Amino acid sequence: QVEEFTDLNDEKTTLGPMIDADAVARVEALVDEAISLGAKVIYRGAKHHNRLGPIILASIPPEAKIANEEIFGPVISLRQTPSVAAAIETLNASRFGLQTSIYTTDPADLALAENLDTGGLIVNGPPSLRFDASPFGGQKDSGTGREGAHWAMEELSVPMSILQN
Repeated sequence: QVEEFTDLNDEKTTLGPMIDADAVARVEALVDEAISLGAKVIYRGAKHHNRLGPIILASIPPEAKIANEEIFGPVISLRQTPSVAAAIETLNASRFGLQTSIYTTDPADLALAENLDTGGLIVNGPPSLRFDASPFGGQKDSGTGREGAHWAMEELSVPMSILQN
């Protein structure tokens, strides 16, 4: 059972609110469009104001917007591919590349990172996982630059050269 609407200050909370009702409506529209094109609903959690429960979809048609856009919501879209190479090809064909997750027990799977065109690879964790000391950012249309303490200092500083003759 998923604890969808719990206190955000409770360490057991795993799912918080979306930014606003428009963000919820955007995600719901993407989900509904995918379903209308043939995606199968594995699980669809409840909605309460700007809290959208988790959604798991399978058999996502390649033409569905949810297969081609950044969702930024509590949705897992499952798509089968005939091989790992085909999965990487599908992933890299996207115009986005923020983060990628793989779930594996084989350390050799880390070699997949060499072929991924994304800003980061998270092993056995969600693509939203981040550590402030590590660079966070995407490739392609998922943004430019990186976030994190080092990158923020660069971004918020103005370099100056001081020369003395």
